[in-house]
Amino acid sequence: MYSELFKLSRKLNRLFFYKVLFLLLLNTSVSPQSNGDIYRKYVELFPTAKNVPSLAAGISKENKIVFIGSAGYINLENNVPATTKSVYRLASISKSITAVAILQLFEAGKLNLDEDVSKYVKYFPKKKWPVSIRRILNHTSGIRTYRNDEEFNNTKNFPDIKSSVFYFANDSLEHQPGTRYLYSTLSYNLLAAVIEEVSGKSYNNYIREKIFNPAGMSSAYLDFHQNIIPNRASGYQKNKLRLMENASLADLTIKFPGGGIATSIEDLIKFGNALLNNTLIQAATLDSALQPTKLLSGKIIQYGLGFDTRKDEFGNLYFGHSGGGTGFTSNLIIYPDDKIVAAYLLNIRDRNLENPAQLFAWHLMGEKTLEMPKKPLSDWMLTLIDKDSIESILNTFDSFREDSSNVFLTGVTELKNFGYDLLAYKKYTEAIAVFSKLIDSDPALVDGYIGLGDTYLNDDNRGLALRNYRRVLRIDPNNEYAKRMIKSIENKN
Repeated sequence: MYSELFKLSRKLNRLFFYKVLFLLLLNTSVSPQSNGDIYRKYVELFPTAKNVPSLAAGISKENKIVFIGSAGYINLENNVPATTKSVYRLASISKSITAVAILQLFEAGKLNLDEDVSKYVKYFPKKKWPVSIRRILNHTSGIRTYRNDEEFNNTKNFPDIKSSVFYFANDSLEHQPGTRYLYSTLSYNLLAAVIEEVSGKSYNNYIREKIFNPAGMSSAYLDFHQNIIPNRASGYQKNKLRLMENASLADLTIKFPGGGIATSIEDLIKFGNALLNNTLIQAATLDSALQPTKLLSGKIIQYGLGFDTRKDEFGNLYFGHSGGGTGFTSNLIIYPDDKIVAAYLLNIRDRNLENPAQLFAWHLMGEKTLEMPKKPLSDWMLTLIDKDSIESILNTFDSFREDSSNVFLTGVTELKNFGYDLLAYKKYTEAIAVFSKLIDSDPALVDGYIGLGDTYLNDDNRGLALRNYRRVLRIDPNNEYAKRMIKSIENKN
């Protein structure tokens, strides 16, 4: 069927063909017989729509599974299909697991969240100000974040938690604890050190005995690169030319407690339910962990003790954590009032990935109808650049936007992405046309002028680059990127 359609497309006007394709896809949408059927269809369509290797997603209500499913491949080179038991890197969701371990020890009376961490970890030197465990949990400790390629491209192996703490132990604090929010994955190594010193167990053994086993997470592991982990997914990325490639090699021993745990979608849902069921920590302890952080200035930060905590656009309270690591993206969302746990796992980091967990939860709560995943129009337009003129492609973009396409994403972000894709291909004239169109549609759109500045600079036209960066500052005087680019150009001149 599809081969015949593509033969037909050579004879028909391309725009007309894609409108026909839109109608066909619309007519094949799943009949809403059950929530499970709708979620299953979404997951099945997702890898192709987003051009990603695989997706695993699930949702439960009142500790009962509504849907868990997967689609695509966890290894593209060997065509290994994704299943609900495939093991994905959780990235920063790992912080929530480490936080729960700390809270367990707090419940047991073995530590005080407001004590200086050096009381428990003797090898961590005292700083100018006390650094409490609480401040580490909520990222207001002043302990530094990553520098350069430490986060995504680390290849140094740290043999234990202690060595990963020594890596940053002698660095000065970035600010007085409690005065600023500075998201720091490195600092969670110090929490793992607290767990080891207080419990007398290795971090790995503690979380297995006290979190993974009680929650029934049989496929949860520290993501050691050299270990054989059954059903482990390979990570992928797209380069500047939007071509799929293997993710960069990353040794996660630098960040196990803050970003290096791996598990399946089944086990991630189990972890969420174990929190709701008070299997891991008491309800009062969880409630205290979900309170937003208050800085010394009185400013409120929507992050608690190892959990994002906020209200959605409909006013519903939820908590959880998102993750984005080398070759992986994840999200865990928990609605405590509705007893809903939703999560998804991807073995790629990319743009325009939507949020299946959030969309599933809203659908189950009756807040929004679940639309099928949309294709990024920017990616499709890029395939036309050697076939059609830029004017024709942009006219096609306008046509889809006016039709409110249910097949493609057609917003301003798509046009911006397309402009930068052209820039990566060094098609400067075409990129200028795209960013100019953005400005024509909104003369106050900073991203349009930045895009023009970046394009002219790459085309070695510093004068026009400087002019557009200066236009940015007339609209947004505090734009740090524009300031930095202007300074760089002026120094070279």
